Amino acid sequence: MTLQVGKATNRENPSPNPFPSRNRPHSRNKTPTCAENRNEYFIRPSTQESTVKHQYNDRAQLLERARWLRKNQTWPEKRLWARLRRRQVGGYKFRRQYVLEPFIIDFYCLKRKVAVEVDGPVHSREDLAEKDEARTETLEEQYGVKMLRFSVQDIYQRIEEVLEEIECACAERDGEE
Repeated sequence: MTLQVGKATNRENPSPNPFPSRNRPHSRNKTPTCAENRNEYFIRPSTQESTVKHQYNDRAQLLERARWLRKNQTWPEKRLWARLRRRQVGGYKFRRQYVLEPFIIDFYCLKRKVAVEVDGPVHSREDLAEKDEARTETLEEQYGVKMLRFSVQDIYQRIEEVLEEIECACAERDGEE
């Protein structure tokens, strides 16, 4: 058998991949890949009635999803988090992707019970707007949470006013104690 430079000698059994970890997920990696997440969790426009998959079988799944959301923030969430973290807004501590069963809240001030949600364009759909409203009512009734919702455009165009609103809401709840 003669070897030719630049051509594979055995097409049926190619040489092993020098980076085998790139082809298969690590056993430690418990979160699904991006492609799996896109299919499983995100809303796709369709003619059929779509539902948001936000109900989980147990707390462990909910915590895992919150962990995944913390690692994969959207740009508006990153921008707002950069301004909320380290007690930069009125000295109030915020947590991101905080779990209040059965919901995950984008940003939450535990001490003042103020929740902040960043809503993308998909939330303007009627069915999701109704779900958001029901979610807000549930959080206010069951947990006593004050919910603040801001659109992506608000975060990009008027971040200072958004931060003032958040600080005012926390200060307002501060006086209730």
